[in-house]
Amino acid sequence: MQYEGAVKEGGRGPSIWDTFTHTHPEKIADRTNGDVADDFYHRYKEDVARMKQMGLDAFRFSISWSRILPNGNGKVNEEGVRYYKQFINELVHNGIKPLVTLHHWDSPQALEDQYGGFLSPRIVEDYKSYTDICFKEFGDRVKHWITFNEPWAYCTNGYGGGTDAPGRCTPSGPGNCKAGDSSTEPYTVCHHLILAHAAAVRHYNEHYKARQKGTIGITLVTPWFVPYTARGVDVDATQRVLDFMYGWLVTKYSTNLFLMFMDPLTRGDYPQSMRTYLGHRLPSFTKEHSEMVKGTYDFIGINYYNAFYALQLPDSGGTSFFYIYPQGLLDLLQYTRNKYNNPPIYITENDDFEWGGGFKVRFGLHYVDFKDKLTRHWKKSACWYTDFLGKCMKCIPGTTGGSCDLGERRMLLVQSKQLPGWVHLRNLLFILPVYAFLIQFAALAQSEGAAMEGGRGPSIWDIFTHAHSDKIADRSNGDVADDLYHRYKGDVSIMKQIGMDAFRFSISWPRILPHGSLSEGINKEGVEFYNNLINELISSGLQPLVTIFHWDLPQALEDKYGGFLSNRIIEDYVDYAEVCFKEFGDRVKHWITFNEPWTFCSLGYASGTSAPGRCSPWAGNCTAGDSGREPYTVCHNQLLAHASAVKGTQKGKIGITLVSHWFIPYSDSKPDQDAAQRSLDFMFMDPLTRGDYPFSMKAIVGNRLPRFTEQQSELIKGSYDFIGLNYYTTNYAYSVPPSNGLHTSYTTDSQANTTGVRNGIPLGPQAASAWIYIYPPGIRDLLLYTKTRYDNPFNIPSLPLKLALKDDIRVISDLLLTIVLFVAGFAIVSCSTFSRSSFPEDFLFGTAAAAYQNEGAAEEGGKGPSIWDSFTHKHPERIVDRMTGDVAVDFYHRYKDDIKLMKQIGTNAFRFSISWPRILPSLQPFITIFHWDLPQALEDEYGGFLSDRIVKDYVDFAEVCFKEFGDRVKHWITFNEPWTFCSMGYDLGKLAPARCTPQEGRQCLGGNSATEPYTVCHHTLVAHGEAVHLYKQKYQANQKGEIGITLASHWYTPYSPSKADKDATRRSLDFLIGWFMDPLTHGDYPSSMKELVGDRLPKFTKKQSDMINGSYDFVGLNYYTTYYAFDVPPSNNSASKSFTTDSQADSTGMGSQWGPNRSAGLNERSNSSIPLKVALKDDLRVSYHQKHLLYLQRAIRDGVDVRGYFAWSFMDSFEWSSGFTTRFGLYYVDYSDGLKRYPKNSAR
Repeated sequence: MQYEGAVKEGGRGPSIWDTFTHTHPEKIADRTNGDVADDFYHRYKEDVARMKQMGLDAFRFSISWSRILPNGNGKVNEEGVRYYKQFINELVHNGIKPLVTLHHWDSPQALEDQYGGFLSPRIVEDYKSYTDICFKEFGDRVKHWITFNEPWAYCTNGYGGGTDAPGRCTPSGPGNCKAGDSSTEPYTVCHHLILAHAAAVRHYNEHYKARQKGTIGITLVTPWFVPYTARGVDVDATQRVLDFMYGWLVTKYSTNLFLMFMDPLTRGDYPQSMRTYLGHRLPSFTKEHSEMVKGTYDFIGINYYNAFYALQLPDSGGTSFFYIYPQGLLDLLQYTRNKYNNPPIYITENDDFEWGGGFKVRFGLHYVDFKDKLTRHWKKSACWYTDFLGKCMKCIPGTTGGSCDLGERRMLLVQSKQLPGWVHLRNLLFILPVYAFLIQFAALAQSEGAAMEGGRGPSIWDIFTHAHSDKIADRSNGDVADDLYHRYKGDVSIMKQIGMDAFRFSISWPRILPHGSLSEGINKEGVEFYNNLINELISSGLQPLVTIFHWDLPQALEDKYGGFLSNRIIEDYVDYAEVCFKEFGDRVKHWITFNEPWTFCSLGYASGTSAPGRCSPWAGNCTAGDSGREPYTVCHNQLLAHASAVKGTQKGKIGITLVSHWFIPYSDSKPDQDAAQRSLDFMFMDPLTRGDYPFSMKAIVGNRLPRFTEQQSELIKGSYDFIGLNYYTTNYAYSVPPSNGLHTSYTTDSQANTTGVRNGIPLGPQAASAWIYIYPPGIRDLLLYTKTRYDNPFNIPSLPLKLALKDDIRVISDLLLTIVLFVAGFAIVSCSTFSRSSFPEDFLFGTAAAAYQNEGAAEEGGKGPSIWDSFTHKHPERIVDRMTGDVAVDFYHRYKDDIKLMKQIGTNAFRFSISWPRILPSLQPFITIFHWDLPQALEDEYGGFLSDRIVKDYVDFAEVCFKEFGDRVKHWITFNEPWTFCSMGYDLGKLAPARCTPQEGRQCLGGNSATEPYTVCHHTLVAHGEAVHLYKQKYQANQKGEIGITLASHWYTPYSPSKADKDATRRSLDFLIGWFMDPLTHGDYPSSMKELVGDRLPKFTKKQSDMINGSYDFVGLNYYTTYYAFDVPPSNNSASKSFTTDSQADSTGMGSQWGPNRSAGLNERSNSSIPLKVALKDDLRVSYHQKHLLYLQRAIRDGVDVRGYFAWSFMDSFEWSSGFTTRFGLYYVDYSDGLKRYPKNSAR
């Protein structure tokens, strides 16, 4: 009717819509009809040709009943049968599957005139006879049948409101009808529709199914409904409206919501709420009818259009954190090794990246010129990195001189002893995090852009950056970001030029599943984009390391059930993860379930500074949240989701990326020593390695910390093949007294404060981001700590016993004493250059990027909006430069060129994220499945990661990634820096979705900083666990990939030798890396978190704990800086509790300060007055990488199982709340000249 036309040709009889449109043209908006329509009847061949050009797999169309049977029954119109045969043959011939709807509202007018059509039970037999003709004539080629399309719309609009054919309603009503009864006829008509449906299905099953091997179902329509308020009456109203719509539907014409499909189909009767409200107006099924209707479907089609609030009605009436302290990286690595059984680790970020920083912060190796078509430029850091990786910079066009003129200055390594055991350090991946290239390249939310392109749905960051631009430094968003979505080829080319081994990136959940849930459909355009990106990486020799979730929760899940606040997220995350495993697992061999769940939980639910921006009202400018509970709930659900996903991995490896600083006791006092431990406890490793949270967490957090069931604990425990560790900095930790119980928050639960300064002396040089102190030994200490405490975990269940016992990789037979010298203009005898050759042969060097930061193409390729799309558009004031990631650096269109740049640098891997809402020569793709760009649809639907429903949606998204890309991606990262996502998005409210506890000085969209960060990170961990479980169960064996998670962690040093500051240091680590590593290695949160956060910290079930424990093949570690940590007293105000203060430790920078006045800084600020030549000379970044790599090498010699190093970031990109004002890239992006890329000195 809608497209066919030819209403009076080919022997067709009139339908009720023919009569309706001619009799009542005033009821049609433009007074037209379907007499000609699209003239598909005559043009079907050329239209099918167009379908083939588009690459469609199938075409759903309806057969006109009145074209087959002009009188509704009786004689068959052979001309009509012939037409549909020819049309179906044309589809099949072109490789397009026909999916046929038997009734799409156009009932024969003859039956309407004869006995009232569907008002009479006689329609059932006539409908069955009509369908029998269709089955018999077309069933040899049609394998998918739909009996009715949206019967609710047919009944309500045609018989309740009179707005559609046959135009019946109560004459006294508003529909201007001549006949009808809006209170009874809709129910009668749909009752007969259900009986007719059942009769046709039974007939098909009995006479045709075995022979034709087809399936048959029905297509229903339903929006989603959310309680208007938390009042019980509105919650009940929500359930009723779902009963009436999905187990019938809602009408605006009668006084009731109404009626009836899923319950009859699944239980054989209407919902009780319908019977109660409608009484005798609702027809009854006989016992025979009930049995006939029940179970009559092979599938259910769902048409989803929008969502509503439901309410009860009366009866019909920037970057100021960065201190340069390279030793902190070493300390952090040692800590990780010691505490977390030395899990395989990828340094997935060791550079600062600012989700909420918009485009003002530039962390990329390459500068992206957002004013000039997103042109990429080499920064000095990119030049240095390329040089470090052994690539000839003079062989790369456009890199000689200028920013890549490194002069004679180089780092030399004096070897005083050989290391015989060195050759046994195999399979080490050194991956340079290219985060700034996408919004930051690894998290495609940061890099990808194209927020509204390619079928992508909104993520919580889309909503957050648009709704709270004030929380973004330059008020920008990731709508474009670095436009990786369009420019990925060019960007992969850059990676190849640099010489990277791998690329870690995240998959955008809302790009794969625009509505967050697998049941809402997979976005094929999104899958295609990631397939293209992965293929481009592999063809360029880069390994993909994929993060399944990097903070960009689909807004739909956030709206639907609160995202990771609900345990419903686990199933959704696992579904999403399985999609990733299934689609990409044949190529992706390294999976990361979650990136920095701690960040996601703490910033998103404790401080409200990141999406979804939830926190307690007192904790920040949040409109909703609980900083004392939600961070624990979210991270609890994330751990469960992680472990659940880990179960299904293929032959690849799967893990989780945690973030942790290193914490040093502020003093030698026992309280500060305990505070340092508590800071570490409030992370994630304990659940992953032991199946439960650290004792300190359980003791402090109490009943706010969720508990794992025994089954969950077993599930989480060991749910990893590796642990990704994001290390940024080191802090001093000092003890603080516990809160008075009035203002509980994850932020204060650890009863530790941290600082980078002690006695006026910084821990190390401070970056332009004031919270980062450059302290390279911190990463060594953190890794050693992880190795010691968590027994260097490395889970490969399929490894033969003989090989498992041959653990040469852990045997170091000697030490290598190194002396680092900087010289200019002269050589040193017996010295060897410190370069790629200084690391094991299989060590991967790469860059990283995030989808939203780099991709762009926000509205291209079927991508749905993510929470960052929403956030940057609704709140441009929260982005420093008020920009978005809509274009970003256009990686979506330029990826081929960018991969060439990667190859030129000499990296052999590239870590990037896949945009959830969107679903190289010798470069391995490392894919981050989630890098903060949650589909906005999930944020809107259930609150994103605040709801446990996010887990299933995330797993669905991850599976799409595994399935579509896993044949080429061998490294998956489930989440990037969940700590950042949780803390900045839900505790401080600075990043999408900008939730935190509203208080003076904070602008939050609601939230609770005391609970939401914990809830979000909990759900992140659960989603990670579920995704890892899924990958291991279904994909790892075939795809032979690895999966893990990327965490962020600073290092902390006690501010003083006092016991209080030492304890504060420990608490700082617990609340940063322990929050995640403890669940990953022990199946539960650190004891300091449980103790300080109490019942605000979600609990893992035993199943979740077991699932999360060990749910990684590797752990990515983003290290930025080191702080002094010192003890602070607990908050005496329960209303001010927040994740930020829960650790009862504060910190200050250590090292020398690194201010923004240094033009060649690590994360140099955008300044249009700085000449391009100066902007490319990022000498401080070169020094940063050199020193941190030296300490990293020392950590490897100490036995830390480090596999790779990814520099953040490949190129400048949208830096979350800093917008485009901060540049962290190896490549400079000229935003004013077509986004041209220029290599910086650091790229060499």
